[in-house]
Formats: sequence, structure tokens, C-alpha cells
Amino acid sequence: MLRRSTFLILVAVLALLVGTGVLSFLRVPVLGLDLQGGAEVTLEAQPEKGQEVTEEQMNQAVQILRNRVDALGVSEPQIQKEQGNRISIAVAGEDDPSRVFALVGSTGQLYFIDLQEGLTQGVSRSFVAGAGIAPKISLYELLTAVPKELREGDQSLLYAFKKGATDEPLNEFGAVDEDQLLLQLGEQSIPADVEVFGVPKDTIAVRCSNQSPAGCPPNITPVPSTAGERFFWYLFDLPPPDQRLTGDDLDSARSDFDPQTGQPVVLMDFTDRGAELFGSITKQLAERGRSGWSAAGALQGTEAGFFQNFAIILDGELQTYPTIDFVQNPNGIEGGSAQITGLDSPGEANDIALVLQSGSLPVRFVALSSSQVSATLGEESLRQGLIAGLAGLLLMMIYLVVFYRFLGLVADLALIIFAALFYGVILAIPVTMTLPGIAGMILTIGVAADANIVVFERVREEYRSGKTLRAAISAGYSRGFRTILDANAVTLITAGVLFVAAQSTVKGFAFLLALGVIVSMFTSVFATRAILSVLSGFKWFDNPRVIGATTKPVRWRFDFAGRKRLWFGIAALTMVVCAAAIGFRGLNLGLDFTGGTRMGIVTEKPATVEEVRGVLTGVDGDLRTAVVRGEGQQTGSTFTSFQVDAKEIPAGEIQTIAQQVNQEYGLAQEIDVRTVSASFGSEILRGALLALAFSLLLIIIFMAVRFDWKYSVPMVVALLHDLVLAAGVYAISGREVTSASIAALLTILGYSLYDTIIVFDRVRENERALKRHTYDQIVNISLWETVTRSLNTSLSTLVPILALFIFGGETLQDFAFALIVGIASGAYSSFFIASPLLSVLKSREPEYRGRRGSDELPAFILGKEAAAVQRVPVAAGAVASGGAADPDAELEVEAADLEAPVAPAEPAPKTPDGAAPAAPPAAPSAGGPDDNAIEAARQRREQRRGKKRR
Repeated sequence: MLRRSTFLILVAVLALLVGTGVLSFLRVPVLGLDLQGGAEVTLEAQPEKGQEVTEEQMNQAVQILRNRVDALGVSEPQIQKEQGNRISIAVAGEDDPSRVFALVGSTGQLYFIDLQEGLTQGVSRSFVAGAGIAPKISLYELLTAVPKELREGDQSLLYAFKKGATDEPLNEFGAVDEDQLLLQLGEQSIPADVEVFGVPKDTIAVRCSNQSPAGCPPNITPVPSTAGERFFWYLFDLPPPDQRLTGDDLDSARSDFDPQTGQPVVLMDFTDRGAELFGSITKQLAERGRSGWSAAGALQGTEAGFFQNFAIILDGELQTYPTIDFVQNPNGIEGGSAQITGLDSPGEANDIALVLQSGSLPVRFVALSSSQVSATLGEESLRQGLIAGLAGLLLMMIYLVVFYRFLGLVADLALIIFAALFYGVILAIPVTMTLPGIAGMILTIGVAADANIVVFERVREEYRSGKTLRAAISAGYSRGFRTILDANAVTLITAGVLFVAAQSTVKGFAFLLALGVIVSMFTSVFATRAILSVLSGFKWFDNPRVIGATTKPVRWRFDFAGRKRLWFGIAALTMVVCAAAIGFRGLNLGLDFTGGTRMGIVTEKPATVEEVRGVLTGVDGDLRTAVVRGEGQQTGSTFTSFQVDAKEIPAGEIQTIAQQVNQEYGLAQEIDVRTVSASFGSEILRGALLALAFSLLLIIIFMAVRFDWKYSVPMVVALLHDLVLAAGVYAISGREVTSASIAALLTILGYSLYDTIIVFDRVRENERALKRHTYDQIVNISLWETVTRSLNTSLSTLVPILALFIFGGETLQDFAFALIVGIASGAYSSFFIASPLLSVLKSREPEYRGRRGSDELPAFILGKEAAAVQRVPVAAGAVASGGAADPDAELEVEAADLEAPVAPAEPAPKTPDGAAPAAPPAAPSAGGPDDNAIEAARQRREQRRGKKRR
């Protein structure tokens, strides 16, 4: 008969599986943009100096951005607030990501300013009346032209320039104060080769593109889009707040076509206040134009030469500067309507109208990072991720069957249940699947297998020591659960720190890793136990061969603790080599930390690296320093796939590059683009280091509470060894360090401790059982008992990770490489660093300092048939001759002797020299002594001791 609890667990598992099946028909997984293509951008609010961003402003900004993105008609855009006054926007499946960047990057700050009188005197127009407009060819030239009295006043935005290279500022979006500027530069102080200039308060720096259909004032005509884009800069004085006409004064905006020219326009209707201000401004322009015409002689036919302009400025860009015809509108434009002309396309008109209609953002936002993934690359990444996951699961199942025989089949069934339930949880939440998330899912395959391995090894130990199969399963689970809990708790700690401290892509990895750990604990502790409880009722299952208990329990009896100096010397030498590699070669920090733009270009026609560089340089001369690498299949010196790493490239230039490459060589797919600001990169690096330090602190606290502070010290030393070793391998190999690598290195914190916890858990248990052994001997015995289990947990984790490394794409391989290094070094450090170091610390305690040692081994190691007589030296420097036997082991032997059937005595055969050989061990009953027999033996021993005392 099944126990009630077992029956309920099986019913619950079956119900969950059925629920997963139903859910899989009703829902499909939500794929992130890196799996189906699209665009993603991270914005950060930058308030004016002395102000702070409020929660209300952030909520308002999210709603405005959602309205803009929803108007694109894309499906299920993800817009959410993040820590640090940030908003992340992911639009999957969008065919024109540059349009998304333009919409969400626009703050919607709209100004209507008198062009001729609004330009700052002495900067963009002369102090001499009528001397005309003086555009500057760069922002640097504009800001250096600011008069001294304005430079010394308050500044609204600060820009940093490299001395001698003043074409572009080092901080594209400007900084509201010096602290923000240093953050953008990633510096502690302003470097000596950097100079800083500001935009004076109550002024605005405006740029105009030479490709704008309206041209640029005073008489710069537009050039074709195939020509190189140049910008001209102007400084405007903002009117007083009560006279300032902005986008807040708009009632509505819509795109249309001019009935006379057929060109796209944006029609605007003002509010009552806006209509009054607009009428007043245009009336002043009309009067000034007529006055100038009259002063010049009022010649008929020359009126157009005296028309005045008002500038329409949107987000620091001069959109157009229409004229006011004082002949047709002598009193200005009344009625509260206006239009923006000179637009390039209906699409541009639609987007401007959309931004104006949705309203201006309540605070200034700048783009910290952006990425554009083609649908083709997304599909390929999804295919690679699925192959890696299925291959990892299949290899793991084969490995478990080979090593654990029928128990391996049970574990495979548990893995299938785990995979199904995990998929069901992902659908139920639902979780957006990304490439890092797939890596987290594959990693949890190893977690789920590890939990089963820990329990199975413990069950086999209990079975070998003489318990019945049902009792061994019960004891194995009760004792193995503590180890599983400790090991997985550390993994959950690191996953939690990653989720809180990391950026959005790594958050998906951390969330799915934690979710997988929780699901794996359910399947291994409850589902697998219920299955084994059912099987234990069958006689054929109660067989050492079926559960793999016929193999020798301990294969290696190595003096780990006795050779501390050798292991510590090897570790020290390794650390010196790794530190030297990091110091001299350095780490190859990727785009995530250095900032810049990375483009993936796939062409239809082959090209050389220099030819692609020539296209880039033709668009922007500064791109001659870009790193261009040919990838994939090479034909001679030509490639069809290229990776470009460069400074931050504006979205407009990326579009021009795409057009030029398409004209020359043809684009096989959209260019994949990822841009990260330098300030964001430095922040990611600082966040990773803080996450590392915080994880170490939490782990120390956890281990001190669960074990003892002396246990936590070796663990931290082993962790630091593993992390330095991993960093050294990266430095020696020159492999790029990305945010994915940092996530994997932080995950190593958990996995490096997994083996250590397995060993230390047994050491703690043997401290209570081995009362006469030295601490070196306790550590050695514990290592002998757990070496097979530790190797299997490491190998079971490496199997799916190797599948990830072989079959996964670039991002997945970044995770896999770091994990392979970490898991391999973690297995080594557990045995050769953490355990010997624990022995050094604990051996000095008074309880262990005076022990002479013992040559007794636990019954599990000797096997229940040899435990009665066999003696094996435990080594580790202790003199064990004459040592007393372990009391618990002797009780099991005594109980086995009492339960053994009495066999008729047989004459012992003579050896060649005539001596009788040593007596063979007594054969205990097939099931071995049970707990009742051991307790009876203990009571009889106490009675005998009492008689001797009397």
C-alpha cells in the first residue's frame, strides 16, 4: 500500500503536468527581441541642476513613452521603470528600429523662437545690427565663442572635449553638473587633456543638418542624402518664462500634405495661451519686416527680402524656420494654428506629429544604451539555444543512466518532469525568454541533476552500510536534503544579487536560474522520492546491482590533508601567474564596459576589411580608427560578415552607413547595432564589482550561521582563488569580457561552493561520529566518502554547459566559457584548498590538538561485510597503531554479528608454512543490521560497562 503522503505527491505532480500541457496549448512563450529581432533602448532621467526626479515624473514619462510606442502598432512592447531613474524599452519585431530610437529618444521639448532676434548676440549673430546670422561648424566652436561674462555664470549643460580633437564632445548628451560629467566620462576628476565648456543658463544650443529639406539659416541649401552629413550650430536666447511658447501650449498636432506644394507638413493647433503668444510673436515679426522694408525704400517686389523668420526647435534640432509674410499677414498669424514645413517624408511628419501630440517628457532623458537585432539573427539565436538545451538534457540523461543504472532512469524521469514543470512555470508567469535566460535554463539542468546525485549517493551509502532499501531511501533523503538546501541556498543568494544589481539582460538569466533551482528542489526532494518509494515496494528493485551499489564505495584513498604545503604552493604559484597576466596583459573589456557602438554587417557580395573601413570613413572621418574584423567564411582576403567596434555612432550615421554598404555590396540582412554610453559602461563595471563584494559578504554570513565561522574562511579563500583563476584565464586567452561573462563569474560563486558544501557537510557530520580521529583524518575520510559524489555533481553540471559552449551562439558561449573555467577550478579548490585549510584552522582547537588518531574507518567505506575485522590506516600524519575503534562502527559490527546465522565450524585450511590464515569476517544477514539491532547492541554494551564498574 502506498503511504498517503506519497500518493498525494504523485497526484500533485500529475496534476501539475496536466496543467502544463493545457497551458502549452493556450499560451506560447514570450520571446525577447534578441530571439525575434527588434530594438531596445535604456533611457536615464537627467534633471536640471539642483532638482530631483520624482516618482510622479517617472510614471508620467513611462505613460508618454508607451503612447508613442503603441502608436507604432508593434505587438506587446515592454516599457518598464528600472533602478536609478531609468526606463527600458524593448520593441520586438520592429522592422525600423531607428524610428523607435528617434521616438523614445525625443523629449518633445518644442520651442517657437524669433530667429533673427532670438539668436545670441556675439555668438550666432553680430552685435552690429543687420550683420546677419553666423552659424558655427561644431559645438566646440559655438561654446568657445560664448562671451566671458556668460561663461562665468550658471551653465545649463556641460560638455567635455579632448584637447586637439574638438569635432565631437566626449559626452554626447551633456551633463547638468560636474558630478554627472565625471560619471559620463568614467573619471574621478577632470583629466588634464580634457577641457570643459558649458551652455549658459536660459540659452539653448541648436543644431541644423545640411541634409534637412528646409536647409539651414541664413542661406545653407540642403544637400543630397548620399553626401556626407554636416551640422551647423546656433545659440538661442530663451524668452522669459511668461513669454515662452513651447510644446505645452499645443492643443493638437497631426501630419498632412500642403495642398499647394504636395509636400508633407505638420499642422498644429494652439491652446488659448499658445494662440495669444503665437499671434503676438508673428505680429512682431510682421511689423519688423515691414519696418525694414520701409527703411530700405519700400520698393515693390523686394518685400520677400525682408520677411522675418521664427525658428521651430524640437529637442535641440532646428526643424524649420518659416517666414512671416507681412504683406499677406500684416498683423501676424491669428487663429491659433501653424504648420511645420520643409520635412523630408510623410513618415517624418507622422513621427513629429506623434511626439508633439503625446506631449513633452517631464524631465530630460538621455540614451544610455541601445541595441538593434535583425529578425534573421534572432531566429538563428533561438535555434542555437534550443539545440544547446536539448543536447544538454540528452547528454545529462545518458550520463545518469551510465553511472547510476536504474536509479539513472529514475533521475531521467525526474529531469523530464522538471523540464515540463519549468516550462509550465515560464508560461504561467509569463517570463520573457532571452538568450541569457536560455543560458539560465540550461544551467538549471545541471542543478536538477546535482540534487538527484546528492540524494542517490547518500541512498547508496546508507544501503551499503546495512540498511534496508526503504530505510536507506528515507535516511538518504533526510540527510541529503540538508546538503541540497545549503548548496542551493548559496546559488539563490548569488542569483538574487545578480537580479538586483545587474542590467536587464542579465536579470533574465538570474531570474530563470533562481526559478530553476526552486523547481529542481521540488522535483528532486518530492517527485523523485515518491517514485523511489513506489519502486522500493518491488522485490526486484531491492537489489544492489539495480541501484548501482555493487561498485566499490571508495575508489580513492589519497592523503589530501597531509600534503597541505604542496597544494598551497601550487595555488600560490597559480595566483601569481594569473595576477601577472592580469597586470601585464590586462582584461579585454568589451563594449558593455568601455562604451561605444558595435555593428554586425552581413553583405551579399564579399568585401575586404579595408573596403568596409573605407565606407565607414566616407560617412564619418573619425571612424578611420574603428576596429573592423572579418568573420565567418573567408575567401582570399574577403568576407561577407563583419564586426565593427567604434566610438558611439549616432543613429543617423548608422542609417547612412547601411545605405552606403547596401549600395556597394548589398545587405543580406539589417545591420545589428548595439550602442552603450561610456558612463553606462563604467557603471556596469562598478555594479559588477559591488555585486561580487556583496555576494561574498552574504555567503560568509550564511556559512557562519549554517556551519561555523571557521568553515566560511576556507570557502571565501577558495572562492577568491576561483575568481582570480577565471580572470587570469580570460587575460591569458584574450577572450572578451562582457556583462554575460560577469554574470557567469558571479554564478561561479554558487557553483564553486557547491562541491565545498558537499565536503564540509560530511566533515561536520564526521566530527560527531569520529571521536578519536585527528582532524586531518576526519577531513581525509570525509573527502574519500564524498569524492565520487563531488565529481559527479561537477561533471553533471559541465555536461549541459559543454553543450551550451558547443552549440550556442556568441552570447551563450560567453556564459559557458566562464562557467567551464569556474566549475573546473571549483572542483579543484574544494579538495585541495578549502578542505586542507579547514584542517589547519580546526586542528588547533583543544578538542583535536591532543588526539593520537585512529585507524578505524566508517562501515560505509569498508563495506558492511568487512567492517568487523578490516583495519586500514587513515594516514594524514597520525600514528594510528593501537588506536581505539570508532564506537558507532563497533556497534554496527556487534549488531551484525548477533544477527548473523550460526554456521557449523569448518577446519581452517593450512598455509604452505603450516600457519592458520586469518579468520574471515563473519557474514551478516543480507539486509545488514537495522537501527533496532544497533540500539540493542548499545544497551548491552552499557550493561557490561556497568558490571565492570561494580
